[in-house]
Amino acid sequence: DKELWRYGIPSKTKHNEAAPAQHEVACVYRKVNITTDNNHLLMQLMQDIAKKHGLRCLLHEKPFAGVNGSGKHNNWSVVTNTGVNLFDPGDNPVDNLPFLATLACTIKAVDEYADLLRMTIATAGNDHRLGANEAPPAIISMFLGEELDHIIESITDRKELEDTSSERFQTGVSVIPDFSKDNTDRNRTSPFAFTGNKFEFRMPGSSASASTPVFMINTIVADILKEYADYLEKTDPTKHINKYIIKLIKDRYPKHKRIIFNGNGYENSWIEQAKELGLSNLKNTIEGIPVFIREETINLFERNKVLSRNELYSRFKVYSERYNKQTNIEISTAIRMARNEIYPCISRYITNISQMINSVREALGEEQFIQYDKEHLIKVIGYKNQLKDTITELNEGLKTAVAIPDEYERACYYNNELIPVLTRMRTIVDALELLVEKSVWPIPTYYDLLFRL
Repeated sequence: DKELWRYGIPSKTKHNEAAPAQHEVACVYRKVNITTDNNHLLMQLMQDIAKKHGLRCLLHEKPFAGVNGSGKHNNWSVVTNTGVNLFDPGDNPVDNLPFLATLACTIKAVDEYADLLRMTIATAGNDHRLGANEAPPAIISMFLGEELDHIIESITDRKELEDTSSERFQTGVSVIPDFSKDNTDRNRTSPFAFTGNKFEFRMPGSSASASTPVFMINTIVADILKEYADYLEKTDPTKHINKYIIKLIKDRYPKHKRIIFNGNGYENSWIEQAKELGLSNLKNTIEGIPVFIREETINLFERNKVLSRNELYSRFKVYSERYNKQTNIEISTAIRMARNEIYPCISRYITNISQMINSVREALGEEQFIQYDKEHLIKVIGYKNQLKDTITELNEGLKTAVAIPDEYERACYYNNELIPVLTRMRTIVDALELLVEKSVWPIPTYYDLLFRL
């Protein structure tokens, strides 16, 4: 309450008694806004403080290959206007059924609208991060933990389960056991994991706004909640509502259980399994952002009065423009580094090695003493020529790209034509870093960055 009051929001003890529900919802909504604003302020502070020390804070998701990328986790749950967390299991069957119903609702929402969640975190930087080093893969799935998954299966199959030991949640349903708190958040490869009394969306990149995934999750879950509410409101009022809730769970869960995956998201077998299950795999930003303008997306947002068709089209254009800007900067920077720093360094190194070979030949006159040096020199020259070719390709490609008027078509050109060349340049430079004398290499090496700076 003190925190809310500080931000100009009346405390719960001072709200209008005639409309307590509306006030409670407003407080929750504003708390979410405050948390997101604080995250934005922190990002700005990091950049400002870095400048004061002669540094630059780059909120890039994946600057170094083989090293953990930078991302964010969105912790999300649904709380009623009376303060009840619908993802917190209760102590008796009456309290537990809303939890199970909301869980089944969320499973359906994520399954039906997985592409929307993927689209919310689509950025050029995040494309480098997803799928390795504690970042989830691009395939959307949900992790419930084996016990919770087994509980829902028991309801749909009418099976009784044996109890197990460890710290437990009280589910309140007599025919199923409680489940472990410690069994639900160990899978770091899961994009959307249940972590005790909330879900954790682990895909957003470090440069992202936390608000975009939140409003997307809110919208898709609200849409399914409305569907469930409409169904329950049409049931026979003379019969107990619990019967209809159980029926709803038993009917809907089997249709959407394909989205549940408790295994290793990095394994190639999961890609094949997901394909067989019909789950989409939008591998990069270019495949993700057209989801904005699908008719089913537009219908979803318009019927929930969240975004209009024009607003969705504008976001599609903004995301395309942002991708183009970020990719252009990345490619332009790579060209300058390769052309103005790395290529001259390699040329000087080649000259030094050549002079050394000639000096040894003159002094000893024996080819066998310089055979290794000649092979090393030939290898370096080969990589230098490949580097020169990629610089030329990227230079010409940028000219072509900026001449494409349509933002999305330009983004496709960057992704399909120039990113592969940029990746090839990266491979060449990494190889040269291992071949060239450290004292002449113009930029910090991986070893310097990770262990010495």
